[in-house]
Amino acid sequence: AAAVARVLVFGFVAEGIYAQVQGLRKMDATNYMSLRPLMAQYVPPGSKVLGATNFWWAMPDTDFRSYYMLYYRTNPRTTDDVTDLEGYMQEFDPDYVVLNFVARLFLPSVNPVLNAYMEEHGEQIAFIPDKTYGFIEIWKLDR
Repeated sequence: AAAVARVLVFGFVAEGIYAQVQGLRKMDATNYMSLRPLMAQYVPPGSKVLGATNFWWAMPDTDFRSYYMLYYRTNPRTTDDVTDLEGYMQEFDPDYVVLNFVARLFLPSVNPVLNAYMEEHGEQIAFIPDKTYGFIEIWKLDR
């Protein structure tokens, strides 16, 4: 039991050190103030945007909804008012979809349907490599 406890404590300490090192590495991360003019090149103020949650701060002049809402509204385990992707997109009626690497990983069950929807109803207008987010993918949807 003592050996297991030592291994667990060592694991917790190692994880903490790793998190601290990662935090220091993020000091050169993309900041939101530099993202604002970049995003504004593609997404004008007043637009309705469905996107990765962390981009909300970079687009304060938009009607922004997190892509988490897409997950929650299409999952019967999280709401009584279930809809499908098409229904949610008609309900919110976004002008743009802005995703990053993490958003693409988070939505694996929705991605094929979301990809098909975006291909059918819009076009990708930007794919921006980014050291912090992996990439920023911006789609303009037809309204």
